[in-house]
Amino acid sequence: MSLVVEGLHLRYGEKIAVHEVSFRVEPGQVLGLLGPNGAGKSTTLKAVVGLKRPTRGTITLAGIDAVRDPVAARRKLGYVPELPALYEALTPREHLLLFARLQGLDDALALRRIESLLELLKIREVLDAPIATFSKGMRQKVLISAALLHDPAVVIFDEPSRASTRRRPGC
Repeated sequence: MSLVVEGLHLRYGEKIAVHEVSFRVEPGQVLGLLGPNGAGKSTTLKAVVGLKRPTRGTITLAGIDAVRDPVAARRKLGYVPELPALYEALTPREHLLLFARLQGLDDALALRRIESLLELLKIREVLDAPIATFSKGMRQKVLISAALLHDPAVVIFDEPSRASTRRRPGC
């Protein structure tokens, strides 16, 4: 159930955003993309999760060609975006149940997984509170729960420390 990226290349018009990126991540491994702002880290991840179509190159996720069949690949993928995208009027239970249904999970299994994840992430006590009332850290935990809900083969975090880490001036 590996993730293999080979010769990934993305352009925005004449601008080359990603040039010949290749990597392989095996089960149990963690990969971090490091580089200055504008280096193409988030663009690379957006291609991996199917939000950007590469100009050329291949992306294989758990044996599925993610460029040719992005819908099937997304079923094997959990994604925590750089910017929190949550339905603020919903509660975590409602938000996660919606995402579980979109992934094709039946409600009974989904509710068991929701309970388990919220317990694991220590947010069970706010299961029925509107997401609009949550701190950035709590919102991040709901996003992580949504990414893990369907038991994906690969989980992608874009800028994982941005929402959950309080930065000090000068750091």
